[in-house]
Amino acid sequence: MNQLKITLAAGLFFLAIPVQAASPDPTKIIRYTPPTNFYGGPAGESRTDPGDNPFSMSGPELLAYKSKYDRCGSITFRLGLVRAYVGQGKVLKFLPVEPAGLKEDLESEYKGTFPQITPGTITKISESTAVSLTATRPPGPNTPYFLHSCWIQIETNLVLKVTAVSCEAEVFKALTNSVQSIKIDKPQLLEALKPESGSEKPKPRQ
Repeated sequence: MNQLKITLAAGLFFLAIPVQAASPDPTKIIRYTPPTNFYGGPAGESRTDPGDNPFSMSGPELLAYKSKYDRCGSITFRLGLVRAYVGQGKVLKFLPVEPAGLKEDLESEYKGTFPQITPGTITKISESTAVSLTATRPPGPNTPYFLHSCWIQIETNLVLKVTAVSCEAEVFKALTNSVQSIKIDKPQLLEALKPESGSEKPKPRQ
């Protein structure tokens, strides 16, 4: 457990710093088949804005796909920590993780953001525990009209956060179906989160 916590703590800093050119290709670790007329892959340019919060519990986008025809259709992938918080002295604290707790956290994250939100569901994706929900709003000035959020548990408190949005019902259906195609190479992903031997641990921004 101690080694796992060290890996997750290193992962938290990894989430908050730009993805370097030498980082592993995320498409080799997270395999995904997007719907027809969706294009994308690795998210591309590193984020370097000074406003990034290293304790936000969510990292920058690793993969991103956009629709050629749906004006707001997209699906994004990022890593995040759940059931965790930064305690006194900026020490990372971990809470026990159970499927019901993941479901509760996911529902809390989207509470009040859409007029209609379905209760979260617990399932399996890539042989891993996953929780997901769907949210909708009627067509109007605010977009997107449809949202599907899914958290796939990688290891204890570490999850892959998948967010799909759309303005077209049929496109959204294809997007939500495509989430089932996700395959994750967990050993390779956890290896990528480990700090390089001899490298200096990134320091949190003040």
